Amino acid sequence: MNFGNTRTLTDKGVLFLPCEITERDTYTQEEWGKIKRLVAERGESYKTSKGTREHLKSL
Repeated sequence: MNFGNTRTLTDKGVLFLPCEITERDTYTQEEWGKIKRLVAERGESYKTSKGTREHLKSL
């Protein structure tokens, strides 16, 4: 049985194969601009990306 290219089921168990991990931006360039501006103005930080997105949409 084959589970894509990251793991394979064998008689002895599951064999995990190496895979490539790529970085992905959480925010768009526009959102990063707003975040940088807010940090410079108020020094605010957010605990979750969801809270940050909601605040950015309200601007």
